Amino acid sequence: MVIGERTWLTRHTVVAQALALADREGLEAVTIRRLADQLVVTPMGMYWHVKDRDELLTAMSEQLLAEVVPAGDPERPWHERLRAMVVALLDVLRAHPCAPAVLGSLDTGSVDTGSVETGSLDTGTADEDAADGFSRVTEAAAELLSRAGFTPLEASLIASQLLHGVMGLMARQPAGDLDAESYFDFGVDLLLSGVEAVAMRRTAADG
Repeated sequence: MVIGERTWLTRHTVVAQALALADREGLEAVTIRRLADQLVVTPMGMYWHVKDRDELLTAMSEQLLAEVVPAGDPERPWHERLRAMVVALLDVLRAHPCAPAVLGSLDTGSVDTGSVETGSLDTGTADEDAADGFSRVTEAAAELLSRAGFTPLEASLIASQLLHGVMGLMARQPAGDLDAESYFDFGVDLLLSGVEAVAMRRTAADG
């Protein structure tokens, strides 16, 4: 899709076009010059919205992760809301073939255990905006996990593993007689069943 010269160019428009291009042709096709051609503007005009490709990738990841939030009634059990988050993330990844590459292109590093203990999750990357996107998702999941009795460190580690586990599901396609929906449902069950089992064991031990 080529957008006409009279279109009011915004950061959202730039990011949406970048995601559409990456979905069609792969992340390597996304460059400032290519997007400028698609949007019928000069490359210089793009720099009002994204200063370079790294900032563009960060903005793309932010938009992809924006929909992954705890859903529904806050009084619902923690495991139901956590499942809703995981399914929402999976839906975003399935809707955007480029998503695993976009998220994987960012150096989100490892969890800083010191910052977790003080209540401030630091993913270890120098790119604070990219870290913010991942942190919002992992911190929302960690808040739910804390209701199950996990420590802040444990909750953050679990949230990070769930994020990467969902990305791992997308990296492999269903094989044999297993259809896509069954594959993803089974994968989500595997990811969450371990978390729920550990929580149940702790509840039983505390009781």
